[in-house]
Amino acid sequence: MSFFLLKPHVVGPEGQITTPDVIVDHLFVNTEPAPVSLVTHEIWRQAPAGETAQAAYGIMALGGGALILPALVLSSGPVVAARCAWRLNNLSQHVGSVELNGRRLSE
Repeated sequence: MSFFLLKPHVVGPEGQITTPDVIVDHLFVNTEPAPVSLVTHEIWRQAPAGETAQAAYGIMALGGGALILPALVLSSGPVVAARCAWRLNNLSQHVGSVELNGRRLSE
């Protein structure tokens, strides 16, 4: 089994930042299981001709509450996870106004 150590900078409601160590042991891309070994923080890549990317978001369940972070799914397989995340309960009042790929996050 693969694991990925995610160290997001979590922005709190008052602007304070914490950096928890999060072990990612499951990954789903478009509701389908995918290998955790695809997750990376490497934002600089030599992309093959014709590679496409789709904006995404990751949701992680933690003891202090769920985290949400931006991600990018590349057509060649890798999932680039952002280093910045927010607690979902801090975004709850704004979730209805956030859109990703033309769909409201609340959907």
